[in-house]
This record gives sequence, C-alpha cells and structure tokens, in this order.
Amino acid sequence: MPTIEEIKNYTPLIAILISIIALLISIFNAINTRKSLNLSIKQYQNKLTNFEIYLINSYSITIAGERYLLFHITLTNKAESKNSFQPTLILEYLDSENQLTKLQLPHVPEQMTSITKKKFSFFSKQIFTNEKESISKWLLFSYNLKSLENKIIDSYVISLKDTSGMTQMVRSKIIKELS
Repeated sequence: MPTIEEIKNYTPLIAILISIIALLISIFNAINTRKSLNLSIKQYQNKLTNFEIYLINSYSITIAGERYLLFHITLTNKAESKNSFQPTLILEYLDSENQLTKLQLPHVPEQMTSITKKKFSFFSKQIFTNEKESISKWLLFSYNLKSLENKIIDSYVISLKDTSGMTQMVRSKIIKELS
C-alpha cells in the first residue's frame, strides 16, 4: 500500500491528467454543440418561404371584345412548410407619350368557361401548396380590348406573392395566339 508521501508526489500528475480529460470532454462538447447549431439553422432555413416559378408556355385568345391571357407555369414550393400564393399579371405597355405604364390584372379562373377550344387545368384563385411540392397548371387573366386599344404591350410579368409577403416574378415578351 502506498504511503501518503508517495501519493503526494503523484498529486500534480493526477491533477494534470484530470485537466486533460476535462479539456477533451470540453472539446467534444463544443464540437457537438456546433453540429447541433448548424443542424438547427438548416432546419430553420428549410421552413422559411422558398419557392420558384417557371413559365412553360403562354397563349392569348380574343373572344367577344375580351382578351384572355393563359400562362402555363410550374410552381415549386421548396420549403418544408405549406404555403399559399396570390397570382397577378402585370402588363407593361407603352402609352401615348411613349412612357412605360403598368396594368395589374388578377387571376380569373372563374372565366375558364369562356375558353372552350382546348382543355386547360387552371390554378384556383388562391394557390395552395404542400411541403416540397411542385405543381404545373394554367393561370388565366383577362382585359377588355378597348382599355389597351392602340397600346404596344412591352412585356407580361407574372407575379406570385405568398402569405409572408415574398414575391417571385417571371417575365414573358412573347405570347402565341391560340386558334
């Protein structure tokens, strides 16, 4: 059995050994805490609003003095939470003084009965998406031809605004005439 004097000789060595073990445990805890923080940040960012729109095709058709504009889009909700969107179309045209003017039009799926030439699957007035979901459908907008008579349309901008106020836009310069 060691004596107290022999144990006193080893006391600094034991203290250093305990300190090294405590240091290793602290480093291990710091690494785990950093990994946990990074994972929490990634999970938080995945729940934030994150969506994209892609324009596939676009058509226009004139029926009884009304111009109908149809846009086939894909809406991708990249977030890990459900979301809803309000679509609008911004017509950019040159007025009589050659100034660029904007006209905002709402999505009007209730007028789809006016278009009987082809079968289209339209988004509802308010678009709802699930987590990590992608949807492809048509948007429908209309305006009276007389309101833009003798105006040159410069571009068509589809705007989707979600419930948190984030907006994504896609622009088109050309629309095919549906016959």
